[in-house]
Amino acid sequence: MAQDTPYPTAENIRGMFTSAGNWDYDAFWSHVSPDFEWSVMGSSIVSGTFRGIEEFKANSMDRITRAMKGPVRPRVVNIAGGGVQEWVAIESEFEGEFKNGRPYNQCYAWFLRFDRQGKVVQVKAYLDTALIDRGLAENE
Repeated sequence: MAQDTPYPTAENIRGMFTSAGNWDYDAFWSHVSPDFEWSVMGSSIVSGTFRGIEEFKANSMDRITRAMKGPVRPRVVNIAGGGVQEWVAIESEFEGEFKNGRPYNQCYAWFLRFDRQGKVVQVKAYLDTALIDRGLAENE
């Protein structure tokens, strides 16, 4: 986090996602408050509002991960906000493959709210929930 801004800058945030893209998810989670609120928007079987890392992983992230052939590759496309703004908008793309060979080409719009310690405290994730539902139905 830059010394002269109350929240992480776009460059700091890109670094968070770069660590995840290098399969260093522990580094990513170190930037997230343990009691954050993560909302997966829509009406998917993994949609909902989850409180804390364990609840989010158990009900959403881990289900998707188990349906994949291997790790997915995230890429940040755009970041708007940060620095002096507590909310940040992130456009990202994830590429991977479900266990049955179906491609997982997902586009996300994430809205993250940071606290003044630079930790993510709230996430709203918008994505292709039909892709998730189909992938889980075929691979769980």
